Order: sequence, then structure tokens, then C-alpha cells
Amino acid sequence: MGVLKRTGFRLVVATATSLSVVAGVTVAPHGPVAPIAHAAPRLINNMQTKEGYTDQSVWNVYANGLDSTANGGKGAGGLVRAVRNGRFGIWIDQNQQAPEVPNGFPGKYTRNWELWEPEEKDFTHTWGPYQNGGVQWGEIEPARKIAIRNLLWLYMDDYLHGRMDAGKVKDAALYILAGTDDLKHHSDINKQGFVKRYFNTVAARQKFTEWTGYELVNEGGQVGYKLVDEVPLLPGAPELKVINPKGSISENNQKAMNTWEEAPGRVLVVDLAAMLKDTDNDGLNDDEEKNLGTDPKNPDTDDDGLTDGDEVKKHKTDPKTADTDDGGVNDGDEVKRGTDPKDPKDDKTTPSDDGKADPDKDGLTNDEEKAHGTDPRNPDSDGDGLKDGEEVKKYETDPKDSDTDDDGLNDGDEVNKHGTNPKDPDTDGDGLTDGEEVNGSKNPKKDGKYDPSGKPGNTDPLSKDTDGDGLHDGDEIIKHHTDPNDKDSDDDGLNDGPEVNKYRTDPNDKDSDDDDLTDGDEVNKHGTDPNDKDSDDDNLTDGDEVNGTKNPFEKNRFDPSGKPGNTNPNNPDTDGDGLEDGDELDPKTGSDKVTDPNDPDTDDGGVNDGDEVDNKTNPRDPKDDKPGDDNPGGTTNPGDSETPNDNGKLDPDEDGLTNDEEKVIGTDPYNPDTDGDGINDGDEVNGTKNPKFPENKWDKDGKPGNTNPLNKDTDHDGIHDGDEVNPNIGSDKITDPNNPDTDGDRLEDGDEVNNHKTDPTDTDTDNGGVDDGDEVKRGTDPLNPADDKTAPSDNGKADPDEDGLTNDEEKEHGTDPYDPDSDNDGITDGDEVNGTKNPFKDNKWDKDGKPGNTNPMDDDTDDDGIDDGDEVDPAIGSDKVTDPNNPDTDGDRLTDGDEVNNHKTDPTNPDTDNGGVKDGDEVDNKTNPRDPKDDKPGDDNPGGTTNPGDSETPNDNGKLDPDEDGLTNDEEKVIGTDPYNPDTDGDGINDGDEVNGTKNPKFPENKWDKDGKPGNTNPLNKDTDHDGIHDGDEVNPNIGSDKITDPNNPDTDGDRLTDGDEVNNHKTDPKDPDTDDGGVNDGDEVNRGTDPKDPKDDKTTPSDNGKADPDKDGLTNDEEKQHGTDPKNPDSDDDGLNDGDEVNKHGTDPKDPDTDDGGVNDGDEVKRGTDPKDPKDDKTTPSDDGKADPDKDGLTNDEEEAIGTDPRNPDSDGDGINDGDEVNGTKNPFKDNKHDPSGKPGNTNPKDADTDGDGYTDGAELNPANGGKQTDPNDASIVPGQIGGENNGKDPSDGTDAGSAEGSSAGKCFQLATNSWSNPLLWGFPLAAVGALSQIEIPALPASIQDELRKLNPFGENGIQQPQWVRDGNAWLASIGAQINVPGILALLGAAAFIAATGAYYASKCTTGVGWDFSAVSEDENANLSSDDHMVGVEGSSYTPEDEQRDKAAVENSDADKVETPAEENPTGEEN
Repeated sequence: MGVLKRTGFRLVVATATSLSVVAGVTVAPHGPVAPIAHAAPRLINNMQTKEGYTDQSVWNVYANGLDSTANGGKGAGGLVRAVRNGRFGIWIDQNQQAPEVPNGFPGKYTRNWELWEPEEKDFTHTWGPYQNGGVQWGEIEPARKIAIRNLLWLYMDDYLHGRMDAGKVKDAALYILAGTDDLKHHSDINKQGFVKRYFNTVAARQKFTEWTGYELVNEGGQVGYKLVDEVPLLPGAPELKVINPKGSISENNQKAMNTWEEAPGRVLVVDLAAMLKDTDNDGLNDDEEKNLGTDPKNPDTDDDGLTDGDEVKKHKTDPKTADTDDGGVNDGDEVKRGTDPKDPKDDKTTPSDDGKADPDKDGLTNDEEKAHGTDPRNPDSDGDGLKDGEEVKKYETDPKDSDTDDDGLNDGDEVNKHGTNPKDPDTDGDGLTDGEEVNGSKNPKKDGKYDPSGKPGNTDPLSKDTDGDGLHDGDEIIKHHTDPNDKDSDDDGLNDGPEVNKYRTDPNDKDSDDDDLTDGDEVNKHGTDPNDKDSDDDNLTDGDEVNGTKNPFEKNRFDPSGKPGNTNPNNPDTDGDGLEDGDELDPKTGSDKVTDPNDPDTDDGGVNDGDEVDNKTNPRDPKDDKPGDDNPGGTTNPGDSETPNDNGKLDPDEDGLTNDEEKVIGTDPYNPDTDGDGINDGDEVNGTKNPKFPENKWDKDGKPGNTNPLNKDTDHDGIHDGDEVNPNIGSDKITDPNNPDTDGDRLEDGDEVNNHKTDPTDTDTDNGGVDDGDEVKRGTDPLNPADDKTAPSDNGKADPDEDGLTNDEEKEHGTDPYDPDSDNDGITDGDEVNGTKNPFKDNKWDKDGKPGNTNPMDDDTDDDGIDDGDEVDPAIGSDKVTDPNNPDTDGDRLTDGDEVNNHKTDPTNPDTDNGGVKDGDEVDNKTNPRDPKDDKPGDDNPGGTTNPGDSETPNDNGKLDPDEDGLTNDEEKVIGTDPYNPDTDGDGINDGDEVNGTKNPKFPENKWDKDGKPGNTNPLNKDTDHDGIHDGDEVNPNIGSDKITDPNNPDTDGDRLTDGDEVNNHKTDPKDPDTDDGGVNDGDEVNRGTDPKDPKDDKTTPSDNGKADPDKDGLTNDEEKQHGTDPKNPDSDDDGLNDGDEVNKHGTDPKDPDTDDGGVNDGDEVKRGTDPKDPKDDKTTPSDDGKADPDKDGLTNDEEEAIGTDPRNPDSDGDGINDGDEVNGTKNPFKDNKHDPSGKPGNTNPKDADTDGDGYTDGAELNPANGGKQTDPNDASIVPGQIGGENNGKDPSDGTDAGSAEGSSAGKCFQLATNSWSNPLLWGFPLAAVGALSQIEIPALPASIQDELRKLNPFGENGIQQPQWVRDGNAWLASIGAQINVPGILALLGAAAFIAATGAYYASKCTTGVGWDFSAVSEDENANLSSDDHMVGVEGSSYTPEDEQRDKAAVENSDADKVETPAEENPTGEEN
């Protein structure tokens, strides 16, 4: 069948149609088409909308407008009917009338839309001659479906173009193939009649076969047909959908078959508007394009310059191939040139002839090949197996580089063979390049292979964890040295992941604790500690106990099925005789006899071994056992309770087990519930209380449902056995005590009951279609079915993980739509793609992406050994922000990771020690890049000791400890710490304390080095557990929290928030899993978006209320969603302005920290008073105004630049003292020592929080906590302490007082020379005395004392004459009866002045420790003391009366001019 011409098919541009008017407008054949062009589309479009069906009468107008019988036979002249839901239909049954009802007019009826079934259905069954000539109901075979679809399309084409007579022939053919037949009535309109009328010639019947592939035959007087040749489906042919009128034909309904008046006809549904729709106006309707495979939204699918319609209908070229004849010139250019686009001979073959041609058919034109530098005659220029066009347009790889990402695999193999990303060297982000994985080159364990046909040791480049053991492949090879293809590298029965992460065992040693039991047997079989060779501390190793190795008594056994003489490795006293198993076999107490650890009475004399040892009798000799005497355990009086072994058949605790049975099992014969789980021992052994789950058993040889009577939680799921079979906590569900995950949803029963509140017996608690475990993993609510979307593609615009990327965008980037940080580098995927957190905007991973973007699928984009998150917000090894897209930020030829992790140099400064030689060169020369002294650019032996006086290297004497950190040089060398830096990683704990765990006494059980001392931390990592808090702050917190947390556990309280996240971001208690005690732990609250510090919202989620503002930034949740900001972060872009102020006040972008891209973030611009939307006023460097002091720290920008401090941070080193006070020594009372020898007295280093390197910040030394003494921040030999403490400002070398100023109110106030002229006590007392002597009229004093005072009065009768004004004043005061004279008034005023001055002095002294500043007189107040000066001991001071006596004796007996300072050792040895 030839290609059907469709010229003028679209009704809106139809020409020469004879379609009679819709809705009463008639147009003659070949007449003007304007009325049709306007009326018909409008009518059809209306029929496609609900508005087109406003009521029955409106629908009826449309129905009549298309009816061939409407308007006196002047309707459309076809058989198209309007049917329900805006569709149109063609009748295929004999009764070609719609269901109708009388309308009140004689002989008139109205078609009623409500008589059709409401929904269209697939047309799959109908009547037809199927077998033996009989008409039967059956399924329509595929070939006949194609024929019916083609006829339907041909009929509609005739109808829309006014070819009504031709259309009726197609309609008859449709009726024959798809409709019913009537054999009794109206024989002229049944199938036989249609054949006689329309197919009564050979040519007509051949046409039927041409259209359908079927041949008309006569079967027993009935019309039949048989398949001759299946025809192809025509472009645009509609799908087969049918609408049945109510009560229509049903299967084998003979009444309907034979009485067609009672069987209203079915209609095949046609989407008329779709047949008219040509979205791209290329001359082909959308259905035609769909069937041809062209793009209905692109008029030129192959971009050859010809529309798809012209190619199909005019030029007969292929609309999907730009160069139909493969001659080298595309079709459009051939048509323009006048050559034949179907003849390759006339194509010019030289590429330069036509820049638009693609002679090598690689998808790139010659012009594009030229632009990309590829070969226009070679479809694969780099020979990597991908065409150049595919590389450029599809995969975005380099068509000139066979291995774009340099991962050792060519791009073609990555795409076609391995499925890896040819632009990402590490597709799965596991720390190994794709080539290393495929080739196994980094894997020393060659036995295992992921791909059996691949190279030895190959792993899966598409899976971070090839063997599924819970460890990334890269970590297995590089960090743990395990086999990434073997989930249990050491074959001990435990997978490598649980060994590393859960049990902390050695994944390469099947017996980590060397107790002769494999780690897996210890965990899974014996319940012992795989890291403790003696789990029960009975002086027998677990292996010796299980194997009975040390036990000569082989007859008795703890485990009846075990080896001879085996004992219980979890019970130090297996037989309960009061002697530990180890003491029985190697006695250390009370007896030298070896006894049976499985028999409480070894000699069977009636007294157990422990009692015999206590009684000094021989536990191996029954003759000295006297049960009736006063020995413990005896029965001296009638009725005395017998010991359990008196009668093995008794059951004294009534738990259903005899003493003998309890002895064998190891349970307590006097305690019915040995393990305290709520089920008595007998019920546990017999499974009596566990009838619901009989198939699972703790003892596989025991009774159904039996549980462990020695373990209250047999399956370790967090719920006691008793609560599982008779729950009374958290859930009313009965769960299996032998199965940790009763419902198999990958959440343990305890986790479900206690944490998620889900049903532990129902895999999908909310019945939303996703099981509880998957919901928890995805971050959706397992109690809310509304969020159970089974795949991210459910909503491409959604962002379920709230990382700033929609599902569609995540799909594009290859990230996980349910994990906000796909590569676990500490930066969310959105921030990586958008470069939000990266201040280095020049370098980009994706060259077409946003400034500073990094790879969201690679935790270390630049492969420098530091995760991207640590580079932009460092938490380990360095406090420097480095470029995550540049492995060597400072260009010193050392990668950032090498600088931070190995050399401890500054990755942002090419010459860390400023000695004149770059760090990289120093490393090459083997000199110290942190010591400027050995930087000798011209020295032929840098760092050597060729000349006298050259400094020796730390290893000259391995026993020395030059940095006094408690580790010798040899020890530091082994560990890798700096022997000249007491705190190598700068975390506030010196190296020795980290190695020995000295500063971490609260959490001794967790250790960084599992073989090291309790509580030890990593001295090479300031944040051992990577929780965002330095180790020093964890054990002695001074930032964000006053809680001491575990430096070896990132989540001390187990609430699924790291300690750092709790302290720095959420301000929650890192030691309390539910800070607000509201019933939901902090981690769950953060995930839900509720406030973990407010108990009221512990039941709701942010989505509950779009009007809420949980982060209090001035934007509601709905507004945050609209703007794309984080509803849980008040400052989404971290620019110092909250989101609400950005949107409502400043008009800036709340998702961009620098809205105008001028180089200064929005918050700084607002502070400076510049316009955050105008880049012109952004001043990017402090040197714009060298005299300014923007951070108000007392130093100008020029001074800060010279010193190297941050001009925008008043405290550059974060030690609690601003930079100006450090440089000027303002806050430091210790003036003798100086960091800068040429600087002001007492100056400290503003770039080093701990100037003297003693492990205490400068601020902590000058402002000590808890009432401690101030100490000198420039003297490392003195460390601060606390009043009354062990190290109260003492010199650690000899314990003497270090002379530090007191940090307490008492110490600071009173440690001052008593005759220093600046002390008000020295000049105030004489003033007060003179005033008192001048007051001679004191009524309260006796007359005799008054007389004596008069004699002392220097102004009285015996002394100097009082001035006249004093005498006149006295006379006036006497005349008015006053009891005081003028000198008395003067004395009171003097006393008041003395009190005020003294109060002001000590207010200053107690606060700062230095009193008033008299530095103009002397830098050191003690410099003004004479040889007779000494310190006054006062209550509350560290200076005691004993000290004063000692100092007096020293003055009398010494020739020195000065006394010893009061820093000498306290001779009494008492606390001060």
C-alpha cells in the first residue's frame, strides 16, 4: 500500500473540502474555506473541554453538527458522532444511532449523552467468523487490529477532507471487520449487503485487501475474511478504544446479535483534535510524527534545513537522516543546490565544500569538527570507541582524548562496557579510580574478582562497596587492607564492615584478641568479647574455657555438646562454688589444690569447694567435709536450707528446672529468672512463653521457641525477651525473641519500638507501599503513607533530601536523590553543584557550571587527600580554607593534603616558616619547612650540621623530650608527631596526653588506637572522631557547650546528630539524646524540621504548617519553599543576613552570599553601608583604607596587613583576646616576657591561640576558669590551675608557686606589695588616723579617754594653734548643739574618700589582676618596692602566714637586697 497523501489534512488549512458546515454552516464542494477554518476548529476545541459540555442541550448541538442526518440531511454527511468526555466516535455496529429519548416534539428525539458508559475501554473483542463458518465472540487478532486502525485513519482522512462517498466505503469495511451482523432484518444493510453495495467488483475487493491485508470470502452464506498479507501500520493511525452504550453487546448475546434494534451500536473513539494537531507546524500531525519516529515539537527533526512534512510529502527524503543518500551533503543543501538528495553521486565530497555536511557521519558537521579540532573524515578521532558527535553532544567528553577523566579506561569502554562515567575518574566515589577498579591495580589481594572474566583483583566501579560488607572499596584497600571482593577477609565469620565499625575487631585477623576463638564464634556462638581474651576476667582465656584446654577434669562440662572440661567463658565462676574458674585450675587464694570448675564440690564430701577453701579444709579430700558442723554451707540444725547440690532433683526456685538441670545450663538454682528478662528459666529453656514463633530457637537442639536464660535479650534487638513475648514497653505487638527483625523490614524490633514508633510485626506500618526500613533510609516518615513515593521519578521537581537539587537535577548529575550528601564529603550536593560553600570561585570542576562548583560524586574533587568539605570548612589537620578544585592551593609543589596531614605546613602559604625557601623545596632538601633557621637557599647541605652551632635534628637523642609533651623523640618518630611541638595537631591536648588518654578520663572505653591506653586520641588529628569539635574542646569544652563529650565517639549521646552539629548548629545537649525531653530524640527532630529545644513540637513536622517559621528568619515554610531557601536554616547562604531580611528588607538573593558578585558578601556590605546589589562599591581587600579599623580591634588595616592578622576578625587566632590587646600587651600583667622582643611589654602572638605552646590558650591563661590563677601566656613552664586544686599555678617542674597573678577574687585582689605607693591601704590608714585623732569630742567615749585624745590632738592646747576658721566653726557647731567639730567632719570626709578610693582600686584589681594602671611610673609594680617590702598574706590569697614568716627569716639571714618571691614551695605541703 502506497504512502497516503496528507496534503491539506489539517482542517484549519483544508483546501477544496466538501465538509458541510458544523453547527449549521454549509459550504459547497470546492467553495470558500474560511467559514470552516473558523467554525470547525472552534467547535472541535470546545468539544475537548469541560466547558463544551455545559449541559445536555449544548452537547446536542455538537452532536447534530457532526451528524450526517442533522439539519434536514445537511449535516456533516458522515458517521462521526460526538460522545462523552470530549471525544468523537464512529459506529461499527448495525444500529448507527446514538441512544436517544423523546424530546416532546412529535417524532423527534434527542440524543442523550448519559446513555453511554462513562469510560472508554480497549477494543479487544468483537463478533466475527472465527471457525467452522460460525459467528462467534472472540479476541481480535493483532493483524486485524492493525487493519481496523488503518481503516479508522483512512475514514477520518476522507471525512475531514469532505470525501464522504469514499469515507462510506471505509466505514463499510470497518463494519465488516469489527462490527456485528444482522441475518434476519434489513438485509440490505448487513455485512452481506455492504459487500454487494461497496465491494461488488474485483477491483473493489482488491482495494479491501490493499487496505486491510484480508481477503473477503463467503462462508456458508455469510461474509467472511481471511488474512492474506499483514499490512504495515499507517503513521497517525489511532489506538483502538471503544465506548459502549449502556446495555450494549456482551459476550454470546444472541439476542443482541439478532435483534439489532435492542442493541445500540458501539463506537470506536477518535481524538479528532489530536488528528488536527500539528504542534511544530511542519505539515505532519503529531500522530503521524509519532508513528514516523520524528519529533512532533521540532519541525526539522534531522536539522537538514527541510521540514519533516516537506521531506515526507514533497522530497520523499528521510526526515530522520540529514543526508538521505549518504553522499556527504545534507538534504537541505542539496535541495538548495538543485542536486538530488536521494542520489549520492552528485554530492560534493570534500569537507570544505560544505561546512554543514557530516561526511564521516559522526554527528558533527565539518564546521563543528573544525571548532573542536577533530578529524572530519574520522568518526572517532581519538579511537576510544565513541563517535566524536556522541562525545561532544551526548557524553560531554573530550573527542580528542581517549580517556577524558584519566582514570585508566577509555571513554568508549566506560560508556559501552563498564557503564561508568567517562567524566568522573571515580564513578562510585569509593576512593579508587574506575581503571584501578576494573584492572585491580591497587588491590594487592588478587584471588577475588568482581568480574570473573576480568583482571585479578578487579572490583565493581559502579558500587562503592563491591562485596557489600559495609566498607567502601577504597577504604578496604587503602585504609583497612582488607579484600574488597571478600566480605569476610579473614574468614572469621564476621563481615569486614561490622568488624571495623561495630565490633572494632581486626578484619585481617580472625582472632583479634588471640584467645584461640575466631571473632565470629565469639560474637555469634559464644557471646564473648572478641577484643578481650578473657571476657569474664577469671584468668582463663575464652579459648581455654570453650576448649577446656587448662582443665584436667574432663568428665564435667559446662556445654554438654562441647569439648571435655569446657567452662563458661561468660561466667567467672562456672559451677557457682565461690571460686573463679581460673583460681580453681591455678589457685591463688586459700588453697593450693586444683579443683573442678564444673563441679561445686570436687571431692563430693558435702561441702562446696569455696567453703572448703574458706574453712582451710582440703577441697580434694571428702573426709574433712562435715556438713553438720558449723562450716558454711552445712545444715547444723533441723530445717536448715540445703545447698543446691544437696539434692540435684530439687527445684528450690520453682522455675521448672531441677538443680542438676540448672547446673548444666549455668542458671542460678535459687533465682527463677536468672537473666531478669521477665521469663523464668524453665519457660525460656522450654519455649513455653513463646508459642507464636516456635520455628526460631536459641538452642537449635532444644525445644521450639526456646530462648537464652542467661541473656535477657537473646536476639540483641534492644527489647528484653519478656517484653517481646508479653510486651509492656513502647508497643503492644508480640515479636520474636529469637529474631532481631521480626517483620523483615531491615529495622530491628527495638529500633522500631523505641525510636521510630513503627509496628515491628508489619513491614510497612503506614501501608504506603514502601517498607519501614527503606523509608528510614530515604528520610521519609514510615508513619505517613503520603510520602511513600517509590522512586524519585514520581516527582522530578521534588527535593526529598533537601539538598537544593530537584530529583530531575539529581538524575542529571548522577547523585542520590535521597541522600543530601551523595559523596559524604560534608557539603550537600546542591552546594557542590552551585559552588555555594566554596570561596575559591575561579576554579570549577564543571567548566560550564557555576563558579567554584565541585564534584558531588567525589568526596575529594581535586584528589589532594582532603575531602571537599574539610577544604572549605576544615575540621582536621589545619584551620586553613583551601581550594577543593586545586590540589596545591599555594603552589608550593606540595598537595594540600600532604601539607596538612604529613608536613603540618600551611597549605595557603608557599613558605610556611617565611624563611625564604618554599615548603616543597624544603621537603625535597630534607629541611624543616616550619623552621626558618634551616632555610639556606645557597647551602649545599640544608639542615645539615656542617658548621659549628648548626642545630641538630630531633633524632640526635631519641630519649630527649624537647617539647616537654611527655613523649620522647623516639616515641614521637614512631607516632609521627612533631618532637618540637607539644601539641602537633593543635587541638588543645598535648601529644603525650593524647597518646596516654590522660585528659579523657570520662570515656576510657573508646580508644582511637585499640591497642593503646584507655581513652587515647589521635595526636595527628585535632578532631579524632570527625564530629566537628576539636579533641581539646571535647574533654575541656570552651566553645558552644559546657558539656564534656567523647572525643572518640562522634555521637556521644547516640541521637544520630554528631556532637559538633549539636554544639555548633542546633545548640542541643550532646550528652542528652532528647534535649527538650519532649519524647522525640534530637536527631529525629532535626530530620523532621521541629525544634529539638522545644518539647511542644515533638509530634509535628514542618510540613504540618506552611505558615510556621521554625528557623525564625522571617519567612514561613511556604515562603521558604517558594524562594528555595532552607526552612531549617535562618541564613541559607551563610552571608550574615537572615533569609527574611534578604527577601523583605535588602532585596538580595537569600541563596547567594554575594548577590552582586562583587567580591564582598551581602552581610559585610550591609555592615559597611555599601549596596549589596551593586558590584562597583565592593572593595575586596582591606587595603582599600589602610587607616581604617573595620573589626575595631585597635589595629588599622595597614597594621593588620604587616602583622598578618585578619582585618575583619578582631580575634584572629580565636584565643579570647583581640589582636590589638595581644600586640600591645594590654591585658597581660606579666610584662617581663614578650613574644615580640622588640614589641611592647607583655605582648603575645595574635596569630597563635597558644603563644607559649603549653596547651592553654592565651585567653585561658589570662582569664582562667573556676577561680584559677592567671599565668604568663609567654611562659610555657607555668600552667593555670584552680584554687585549691593540685596544679594551682604551680611550676610543674618542682611544684613551687609560679608567681602568677591570682585568677580568683581573693588571689587577684590581695597579692600586692603592702608599701607600694599605689596601694590605698598605705596612704589611707595614716589619713584615717589623723582624722580620728583630730576628733576630740566623741560623746560615746569616757571622759578619761577624751582627755587622752586631747593630749594627742596636734591642734589642741598642747599643739599647733587651730586656724581661726576652724575655731569659728567649732563655736558655731557648739551653739547649735552639734556633737561633732570641724576636724571631725574633715575626718569623716577623709574616711569616705578612703573607702571610695579603696573600693575603686580593688574593683579594678579583682577584675583584671593589675589594679590601676601606673605603668607610666613603672612597667612592673614590684619594681617600686624597696628592700624592706614584702607581701601581705590575706585570707583568700595563696600567700599564707607561714610564707610571711619564711620570707622574714630569709630577709634577716640573707645578704641579698631582695627577699625571695612568694612563689616558693609551700613548706607545710598543705593546700593553699
